Amino acid sequence: MNCGPSRYFSNNKSVPHKRGDKPKEDLMNPFKQVAAFFKMQDFRVRLLEAFFIAALLAANVIAFKLMNIWGWVVTAGTLAYPITFLVTDTVGEACGRSRANKLVWAGFFAQLLFLILILIGRAVPYPSFFAEGQKIYVAAFAQMPRIVLGSMVAYLVSQLHDVWAFHLWKEKTKGKWLWLRNNASTMTSQIIDSTLFILIAFSFVVPLSILGQMILLQYIIKIIIAALDTPVCYLLVKFIESGTKREKK
Repeated sequence: MNCGPSRYFSNNKSVPHKRGDKPKEDLMNPFKQVAAFFKMQDFRVRLLEAFFIAALLAANVIAFKLMNIWGWVVTAGTLAYPITFLVTDTVGEACGRSRANKLVWAGFFAQLLFLILILIGRAVPYPSFFAEGQKIYVAAFAQMPRIVLGSMVAYLVSQLHDVWAFHLWKEKTKGKWLWLRNNASTMTSQIIDSTLFILIAFSFVVPLSILGQMILLQYIIKIIIAALDTPVCYLLVKFIESGTKREKK
């Protein structure tokens, strides 16, 4: 399915109307604008892509928080990151492999900018009364460059694999069994992501025995989430496909 841009996003021209008629796009009513946007297929895809970027960056921010799950250690980023695989599978199913790959690369460069801005924020001068705040800032983001680096490497390899595997299964199943394609591609990609990320981000920071536990538990949690979000994937694909396509000029 072609998820091409709506005319609302393709140019800045107002919707043509006859003299004396009210324009279709009521610029004075933002609620009507938002309601109209939500009906558009392209806006729905862009909204999911925005959620993708938000979940990706949030996973980086909360990744240095370690959780204790029944005596096992896992990063809090595990809660946010599976959303990214759900969105790439949804976009890939509804809009095709090319758009899914573009989303993956957009997320990579978003992470790069995110890291640069954090480093700039740490380096810029600060007033003397903010000395304590600067210490808190530096301490809070001390592990961030390493975490983002690990995330970027793991993200790019696993996400590109996910898009490739999803469409490989799509060819094998002749476009059927979305639940199988969603789970098969995600579950194989998640082991790649979990292993690369934990090794890069936490090697020599936590004991070696804990690293293995973190990889295993993070993977288990991710595949459970992947299995549970399968109905959500169906709903999101339907959500996109039911949107109105680009208006004819």
